[in-house]
Amino acid sequence: MYVRFGCLAEALKVFDRMSERDVVSWNSLISGCSAIRHWEEALEVYNMARMAGIMPDSFTVSSVLPACGGLVHVKGGEVVHCLVEKIGLHIDVAVSNGLLSMYFKFNRLVDARRIFDEMLVRDNVSWNTLICGYSQTELYKESMELFMQMVNRFKPDLLTITSVVRACGHLRDLKFGKFIHEYMKKSGDSVSWNSMINGYYQHGNYNEALKLLKIMKIDLKVDSITCVMLLSISTQLANQDLGKEIHCDIIKLGFDSDLIVNNAMVDMYVKCGQMNDSLKIFDNMKTHDRVTWNTIITACVQSGDFTLGLRMTNQTRTEGVMPDMATVLGILPMCSFLAAKRKGKEIHAVFSDLGLKQMFQLGMH
Repeated sequence: MYVRFGCLAEALKVFDRMSERDVVSWNSLISGCSAIRHWEEALEVYNMARMAGIMPDSFTVSSVLPACGGLVHVKGGEVVHCLVEKIGLHIDVAVSNGLLSMYFKFNRLVDARRIFDEMLVRDNVSWNTLICGYSQTELYKESMELFMQMVNRFKPDLLTITSVVRACGHLRDLKFGKFIHEYMKKSGDSVSWNSMINGYYQHGNYNEALKLLKIMKIDLKVDSITCVMLLSISTQLANQDLGKEIHCDIIKLGFDSDLIVNNAMVDMYVKCGQMNDSLKIFDNMKTHDRVTWNTIITACVQSGDFTLGLRMTNQTRTEGVMPDMATVLGILPMCSFLAAKRKGKEIHAVFSDLGLKQMFQLGMH
């Protein structure tokens, strides 16, 4: 638990106090370190386990292989691989997938392909790792050939689709691009399209995401999740015209009563500098949650409209919305301003309305 929350020192203290440590104890520490990308610590704990005479199992190996790959620790990775072969863990698909990924990190493509070819059982992860690995190392033709083999056995995920689209673009293979398009149409799965759009968004490829939207609008019905992602792109680009276009689509599609969509629209108009439009959306919303209030209060404070900020803050209690840390951080600049103006009563009212009177009293002493 401590490791998962990033409290490695506390986790080590608990571990050191344990009178007995079995492979499960060591695995918990190694996997925890790997999960938070503390590669050096994960490898160090693994080596300590080996010196303590612990025989690794498939979970141990699956946890330490990402550390070897993350550190590009070729020698360490080879040692782990040798042990895997020696004790027969290579038959475990998760272990083989870990080796596959590690060798791609080492840029040893021949070894990666050998691992894949020798696997007795392959799953989605196996295929995705190899296809994405080939695409990332610019072996685009090989990536596309593997994709053609995969679609007859497993369903490609976001990373696979994104990788082959990238490969297709680099090779300017229009025929293959149409095949992917038809494949996604037949699946009739808007989730796959949303996943692709989200993938481009997460990597900052906003124009690619918008191109995909145009294709998607022709063949599939856009859903509320698509709208939220597109509003996020408008927000990142601070593109008011795009935001208004999406707003019109939202009304036509009937998503203007969706709370999450409305929250995204409030945020988009704020980030585009259109406070009045943001307030119109806010006022027309039938319900508000904590995200809505935090967005609008922070916007009021950042725009310097402390009168409206105070009024909005007071209204949160009326609607029974309890504050969180984001609320407090949002109103702090307003409180600082009021303190400079010696308006202690107004500050007291803000904290009292939010149920944070004790914090106010502590801050005044």
